[in-house]
Amino acid sequence: MTEQEIEMAMESLFVGAEKVRAKKHVNTLSRNVHREFTSRIASQMWDLEKRNFKAA
Repeated sequence: MTEQEIEMAMESLFVGAEKVRAKKHVNTLSRNVHREFTSRIASQMWDLEKRNFKAA
């Protein structure tokens, strides 16, 4: 292998590792954001239910 071929192989390795790392962090972030919004939406829905019970 020539030096240029080795450099190209190393670059492709690093690009693949970056994609894997990025995908891992995206999944973690989206799960945490989803969990936060889910709890916020649930509390807002419960507040609306309580208002409806008080009005009835």
